[in-house]
Amino acid sequence: MTWCFTGRAEQLDRIGAVIAAGGPGPVLVTGGPGTGGSSLLRHAVGLVDRDRDVVLEADGGAPGGPYAPLAAHLPDELAKSPASGTATLRVAEAIVDRAGGRRPVLVLDDAHLAHHAAVVAIREVHRRTGAVVLVATHTPEPGHRGPDAIDCLRYESGAQVIALGPLTGTETTALLSGLVGGRVHTATAAALHAATGGNPALLHDLVVRNDLVGDLVERDGLWRLDHTADAPLLLGAAGTRHLLDAVHESWRDLALDRLAELCSLALRTGAGADIAHVWSGLLLLRGEARRGLDFLDGLDHDRSGHSRAPHLVLARAVLLALGLGRIADAEALLLGVVGSGGALGERAAAHRAWLLAVTGAADRAEAALRDLLVSRDQEASVFARAATGAVALAGNRPAAAVPHLRRAIIGAEPLRADLPWLAPFTTGCLIDALLLAGRISEATQISGEFHGALGGCGWDVAVALSTLIGAHAPVPAATGGGRRG
Repeated sequence: MTWCFTGRAEQLDRIGAVIAAGGPGPVLVTGGPGTGGSSLLRHAVGLVDRDRDVVLEADGGAPGGPYAPLAAHLPDELAKSPASGTATLRVAEAIVDRAGGRRPVLVLDDAHLAHHAAVVAIREVHRRTGAVVLVATHTPEPGHRGPDAIDCLRYESGAQVIALGPLTGTETTALLSGLVGGRVHTATAAALHAATGGNPALLHDLVVRNDLVGDLVERDGLWRLDHTADAPLLLGAAGTRHLLDAVHESWRDLALDRLAELCSLALRTGAGADIAHVWSGLLLLRGEARRGLDFLDGLDHDRSGHSRAPHLVLARAVLLALGLGRIADAEALLLGVVGSGGALGERAAAHRAWLLAVTGAADRAEAALRDLLVSRDQEASVFARAATGAVALAGNRPAAAVPHLRRAIIGAEPLRADLPWLAPFTTGCLIDALLLAGRISEATQISGEFHGALGGCGWDVAVALSTLIGAHAPVPAATGGGRRG
């Protein structure tokens, strides 16, 4: 199977059967842009017996008058005829004459761009001669209210619709493995599938046009991206959008292996500012805090002043405090934002209180928590709850910590898009609190659900953060990760 045709064998067999035996109605291939409809038609044309049939191909996107898609098969004066019923019949008659007694196989690509009169002419030829009609059209965008040029074919007796969806993850893996000549690492295949939504055209743009295959390296019999490669990737607007969406979705789901591959690609497109808090967060969890800080320092500050800037401040503070043990530097950074006042100031104050609480400065954290629990800013309130629970744990009051930690976990769920690590880490603290409070059955139940959840539950994240805290805080206020479970 050739590029962009993986996963289409069944559809080609269906069209081949129609071409071989004839069919009661037209075959309509539908799908979004880049899903391979045009490619499928090209392969189908190769199945036609040219001794028996005559292939007349047209392109609905060709410029010109109402019959422009058929102009290659008609006299010029007829192609320019007005869109009237009589003219349509004359077009149909001309096509039949052009077939010269053989069965016409009418192939119309980009039919969503075709003039309605041209499609009506094709329908007329089909009705008169039993011609095979193969049409490729784009699925209308959601909310589209305009006329559909091929509606007159959709409702013909015996019409068949072949809907082309995106490639599956398995099909993407098979395609990539064929290109590289070996097995592709699961995380790499999943990343490339996610980055393109399984769209064959976007995948081709990313992998072939950018020669990404040349950037794969083999380790232990598996091929995966070489993260040291730094050649720029040239993607169109749709490809870049898909890639960035995949980065943020993988971060939200804590699919860290896939995320590492996606971030590597995104950085090569020049989108560092768009994934700054994600990439720095991943580096923290991988124990590369210094690299994360260097990355943030190297950002173009003009571009970093976007809507995620508050999370860049938190990202930098967490890298300093948890990654490098520079708690005083992290505190000074956040205090600078606290002084700005408003919701942003409250949020920074709550971030500071939480960092102090989990790194062993419970007394100072408690003093910083005044009025933050009732903040109107959801994120500030959540961090304040988590900090209050950590302070209670540090003060050997685990029963008092439980309700605050529970409320923090509930509040953290809506924040998963930017802070997916918060709920798992706080869940680990809750398990610790329940164990210390003697509520063994509750701790066991939550721990079992936590450990037994599918990938992305965050257990590894909770452990990673707990390990970082333990490495830099001699007497941490909360272990996190539920290690007593």
